[in-house]
Amino acid sequence: MNELSRHLAEPGITAILVFIIFIALLVAIYFFVKDFLKKRGESHRRIDMMTKIDDLTHLYKRNFFHTLFESELVRARRYGRDLSCAIIEIDNFDEIKEKYGTKFCDLVVQDIGEIFTDDTRIHDICARYGEYSFASLMPESDMAGARIVCKRLRGLIEGCNFEIDGNDESIRVTVSIGLATCNEAMQEEEINPDKMMEMAYEALNSAQQKGGNRVECFSV
Repeated sequence: MNELSRHLAEPGITAILVFIIFIALLVAIYFFVKDFLKKRGESHRRIDMMTKIDDLTHLYKRNFFHTLFESELVRARRYGRDLSCAIIEIDNFDEIKEKYGTKFCDLVVQDIGEIFTDDTRIHDICARYGEYSFASLMPESDMAGARIVCKRLRGLIEGCNFEIDGNDESIRVTVSIGLATCNEAMQEEEINPDKMMEMAYEALNSAQQKGGNRVECFSV
C-alpha cells in the first residue's frame, strides 16, 4: 500500500517541481528584461544628451540652442513677448591660447561655462556657441533687462582669477557681449534666429572695436 502511495505521489511532486522551476524562470526572465530595458533607456538618454550637451561646459550645443531658439521665438510672437539673445566672446583668446596653451584655455572655457550654469536665471538658455564663444537666450526680457543680466555676467567673469597650472601666476580674462532684442514692434518683421544672431554679432563687433570687456546693444 505504501509503495502504491509513493508511486501515486511522484507525479504530483514532479509537477510541483516543474511548476516551481517554471515560475523561477519567469521571474529571472522578468528581471533580465527589466534590467535590459533600463540599460537601453539609459544608453539612449546618454546618446541624446551627447547630441545636445557640450562635454566641456555642460551647456547646450550650438545646434540644439538654435532648436530651442526657434521655439522661443514662436512663443514670443504668439504672446507678444520680448525675447533677447546675446553672443559672448572671450577677449584676446588667440593670444591667451598661444601664450598659455590649449589645456589652460579649456579650463577658462569650462569655468566660464560654470558661471553661466550657476549665475544665470533659471529660464535663460545658455550654450557653448564656438571654441571661445557662448550664447544666451533670455525669454521675456526687454533690452534694458537683458543688458543688466549681461553686464552682471561680464563683471563676474572679469572678477575671476584663472590660475595657471604649475605656476603661482594667475590671469584675468574678459569678455565682450553683443545683445539683440526682438520686441513687440518687430513682431511683424521677418525675424528668425539667424537674423537675431546677426544683430547680436553686429553689436559684439561694436563692443570689440571699442576695446572689449563691454556690453553693446544692437540698434536699428
